[in-house]
Amino acid sequence: MQVAFSSIIKGAGIVAGGPYHCGAEHVLLYCMTMPSPFGSSTGVVRTKQSSGKTIDDISNMKHQRVYIISGSLDTTVSRGVVAQLYDYYVTNGGFIDKTNVILNQNMKISHTFPTDFNSDGNNECTASKSPYISNCGFDSTGTILQHIYPDIANRTMTTNGQWLRFNQTEFVSSGKTHQIGLDDYGYVYVPQSCTSGTVQCRLHIAFHGCSQSYSQIGDKFIKHTAIIGGGVGGTSTAYFLQELLAKYEEMIDYEIDIFEQSNKIGGRVATIQFDEFDYEAGGSILHERNHYAATFRDLFGLNVRNDSDQDVKTCIFNGRENVFCDDSWHYLTYLSLWYRYGFDPLRMEGRVTKVLEQFERIYELQEKGQAFETVADLLAAMNPSFLNLTRTEYKTLLGDDFGFSQRFINEIAQAVTLVNYGQTVSVHSFVGLVSFAGSGSQLWSVEGGNKLIPINLARHSNADIHLNTKVSSITYLGSHRFQVNRINLDQHSDELKTESSEYDYVIIATPLTNGNDIQFHNFTRRNDLLKDIFDRYQMHQTIATFVKGSTLHSYTDKAILSCNVDKNDGSFFTSFSPIQPVNNEDRQQQQREQKQNEQQQTNVYKLFSNSQLKTHDLYSFFDTIDEVREMIWHAYPEYQRINQPFPPFKIRSGAYYLNAIEWAASAIEMSLIGGKNMALLTYNDMGLHVASSDDEKHEMNGSAAPSNNGESTLNINKRDKFQKHNSRSNKKFKVDEL
Repeated sequence: MQVAFSSIIKGAGIVAGGPYHCGAEHVLLYCMTMPSPFGSSTGVVRTKQSSGKTIDDISNMKHQRVYIISGSLDTTVSRGVVAQLYDYYVTNGGFIDKTNVILNQNMKISHTFPTDFNSDGNNECTASKSPYISNCGFDSTGTILQHIYPDIANRTMTTNGQWLRFNQTEFVSSGKTHQIGLDDYGYVYVPQSCTSGTVQCRLHIAFHGCSQSYSQIGDKFIKHTAIIGGGVGGTSTAYFLQELLAKYEEMIDYEIDIFEQSNKIGGRVATIQFDEFDYEAGGSILHERNHYAATFRDLFGLNVRNDSDQDVKTCIFNGRENVFCDDSWHYLTYLSLWYRYGFDPLRMEGRVTKVLEQFERIYELQEKGQAFETVADLLAAMNPSFLNLTRTEYKTLLGDDFGFSQRFINEIAQAVTLVNYGQTVSVHSFVGLVSFAGSGSQLWSVEGGNKLIPINLARHSNADIHLNTKVSSITYLGSHRFQVNRINLDQHSDELKTESSEYDYVIIATPLTNGNDIQFHNFTRRNDLLKDIFDRYQMHQTIATFVKGSTLHSYTDKAILSCNVDKNDGSFFTSFSPIQPVNNEDRQQQQREQKQNEQQQTNVYKLFSNSQLKTHDLYSFFDTIDEVREMIWHAYPEYQRINQPFPPFKIRSGAYYLNAIEWAASAIEMSLIGGKNMALLTYNDMGLHVASSDDEKHEMNGSAAPSNNGESTLNINKRDKFQKHNSRSNKKFKVDEL
């Protein structure tokens, strides 16, 4: 190719290759194990005869630059064969100036492609086996490029372009690519600077060895993404990412791995079982304005759980007595609320509705492809006031800014924050308002358990799920690569199996606190940032105690919300409530069994508390106890530290922290929003772009569409694919030299 198209080629790099026509009738002999007895003379003669006829004029080669590598341990293509290539260029052919050709035969390498990577899956330099890529401490690619382009910039440690796959069969008349040594697919990397359509970019072509096709060794530099954590955030990230990349499925190969330490998907959205019935154990409610949750419910064909048959009176308890109880007759409830709290509940509902309306702007922004590297940027994009809310104590906002009464703040507002987050109205205002939104009447749950949302997200993401797998460390290898070490926690084996893999992108979808012992290595300046995250950002411990039994008469059919957990005069719990099975049929069966045995009305109840409950605590509520289960959740962050900076979403290029969003507020929908943001950040760092209706207009006009930061982005759609942007089409970038 270099000789045939010399008018558009600037130079070449050859690793273990012989000259043109080196084999004559004995390719496997004279081009490999021993030099041709004819030397390079036959190839030189044929080249000169074809010059300016079937090939470009060979005078174009005069100033080309060539770098040749031949390993001293290579027994597949001998050094003598490679030496004849040098003769072809310089000694016999005289096609290229001697000063422009380098022959490197001094390295002790076998038949392999030498790199300076230190990657699992590569070989030692002395090995000659698949994948024929070795860790040799020598950057052959960089050395070749620096020889061809003496003024080339130093290698950067990050990539910001696009990896695209294109179909090569259309370039072969028979469609049988293997007949000419090609695979069906080739790959091209397009740097971000080349996507504007205004910059001329050179094209570098790499022909791999005869046993290095994708079908043989895969693509060692394929787009791999590791997601650590199989909860709502991790599974939604996988789903959103595959959804974004689906449009490029014929051009970009990508794989997503989800590593989950437990034996099931769902994380903190889980159920617990009593007598073959499942009950919600965490993440039990959703709001009707939770756009992503509602969308997935409908998309996956999930049903809303019917809780209308549950006749439970809710009371607020101040540590001594119930200060308020609702009534089955709603008008009486409204009257009681007005009598004790005036119009504060109604005014609060209006405030929360306004916040929800502003909050919903995030869906529009994410639909347009906007991603955020910090929590502060995400909040400010929804509404600038949201960031200020995180810097103000909730009780200060309610009292000084909204003018609500202390009774409303201390009883209603605090009961809500305690039941949702186990914390008082000393939390920041944004999480307080989110909490109040989760206490209204516009709530729903999934029939079968809210865990079905992450389970279906994982299933439809096409990700590889690794359960019982604990990630122990993440190491940055340079060149936008990460090594993820993990331990297989197989409960059926006493041995702990340790494995590692390399990834282009790592998304951490589990809280990084002092209870999480993931080790980070070689993150250089980010090491201090990571240490700061571990040290400063802690999760709040909530104890969920589930009791099967019969209550004292005063607690029959009642849910109690505490508004005072002070150690001196408060309660030992934050909430107490009867719960029902997550399946409608199970609930109906339970009710039938209770009617048949009216003398022993046993139910399952859930108590939330900030510390573990003792037996005498439980008998404050129960007459008889059949069974007790306890779950210790590090369920949500500690929100008591006002003005604490948020941890970042983007730790470094290619490494992201989803759970940073929880320090704004923790909820299922917040995790889904965080998952979408992770997918967009990763997608954007791949150099891709979410097309809008305006982009489509630009594409139809043959121009590049502006991206969010004012730069231009190459848009590739399924109509024309990458391979159709050739010399006969409206080119998105121009090739001036190969």
